[in-house]
Amino acid sequence: MVLLLALAFSLSTYKLTESPPTWFDEGYIIQSALNLVESGKMEIQIAPNKIVRSSELFSTGYPVTYPVGIVMKFFGRGLLQARAVMVLFLMLFVLFFYLFARKVWDFKTAILSSLLLASFAPLYGNGKNVLGEVPGLFFLVLFLFFINKLEKSDFKSYFYYAMAGLTAGLCVSTKPFFLILLPALLLTPLIFKRIVILKLKPMLLAALFFSFPLALWFKTQFSGSNSIPMILSDYSNPYAFSNVWPVIVKNALRFLTEATPIYFLALLIIWSVSIILKLKARKQKIILAEAVYFRTPGWYRYLFPAHIVMLLYFPAAFYVVFNFIGNLRIYKLAAPLLLSALISIQFYQVGFSSWVATYYHSTRAKDLADYFNKQDSSKSIFIYRNPEIAVFLQHNNYYQYLKLLDTLEMGADELNKINLGVPDEVVMTIDGAEEANKRTPGLFLNYKEKTRVNRYLIFERK
Repeated sequence: MVLLLALAFSLSTYKLTESPPTWFDEGYIIQSALNLVESGKMEIQIAPNKIVRSSELFSTGYPVTYPVGIVMKFFGRGLLQARAVMVLFLMLFVLFFYLFARKVWDFKTAILSSLLLASFAPLYGNGKNVLGEVPGLFFLVLFLFFINKLEKSDFKSYFYYAMAGLTAGLCVSTKPFFLILLPALLLTPLIFKRIVILKLKPMLLAALFFSFPLALWFKTQFSGSNSIPMILSDYSNPYAFSNVWPVIVKNALRFLTEATPIYFLALLIIWSVSIILKLKARKQKIILAEAVYFRTPGWYRYLFPAHIVMLLYFPAAFYVVFNFIGNLRIYKLAAPLLLSALISIQFYQVGFSSWVATYYHSTRAKDLADYFNKQDSSKSIFIYRNPEIAVFLQHNNYYQYLKLLDTLEMGADELNKINLGVPDEVVMTIDGAEEANKRTPGLFLNYKEKTRVNRYLIFERK
């Protein structure tokens, strides 16, 4: 376990601020984190001393934003400080991933599952960024850990009822798509014909501890009666497609043409077959997983949570299927070799051929930090559609315009400040400059290009 954690820590901290690159979602969440600590609400600054409510527009909750905001409050602003919190979440996730697998199966199965996790490049592609997926998965595995403890106590331990309720509440509060946990809890005993004795007092205790994190979530995340419908609407169609079926068909074809979805599909098939075989053999286990991939543009990030849960169960499922088609002796010889080969391929990918590996030599964060750390705080900045820039500023003397979806904008009224030549500098990407000129011809008549910092253009007032 120590070697496993050391390996995960090395991969988590290697080129921490550069790989993966910082981007829109991360910048938005970090800004919300800073304002949550300062004002008690997740808000976004659109002008000096002018902030707007933003929590309904983003799904990452306070279990992530509070720790990030607190760390930056005491240790200063910066991408390193924010991502250090994510490394902690990532390490805790790997630890309890192993501990849960060790409790449910045996050492060999647990270590194979954990190595599949630690060598999985998307773990670092999603886990090092300030996002809600890995923290949510950490609380999910922690919940499963306490559910397993509760089951082994023959459902008699009040402590494990309370801890299961608390971790389930934190899981849901971290990322709302984990709300699928609730129907899964209700349906699993019915589907697998398990008899779980529901005792009133411990169940009320679990519900009480579940409600504590949810109460704080509602306080920090929702501002009015339209907040919850807004989030549910976002999850039902997050990219506001008028016709979602062509998107579903396109994404389904990816499971036949692209490596990550093909890998996902293979795991899903093996896991599903193992469930059927176990049901026939009357050996059932509670299994929870979910995916929100099919009705989005097909980013692998939406496959990620379900993919991770399948890695947890894959060696055990592989054993069931392999033993069915062969025999136990063959499995003991061949299965570890096959799984070790898969783990080796994954380690190669995380080191050399994955998305995170392509940014090991990036200097984006360093270039931005070098430029803005030298800047006079009396100079005002206008950030055009790139909220990650604010993470590198050591002051609040900035304006901001954000476009989240085609129909959703923040700070659009502040664009007039550029026309008037109010901010000293304007920051945007090259693509952003082209889009801005098309949207508002003559927007930069009062500005000239000063320099380029990595992928960003810096304009200064003439």
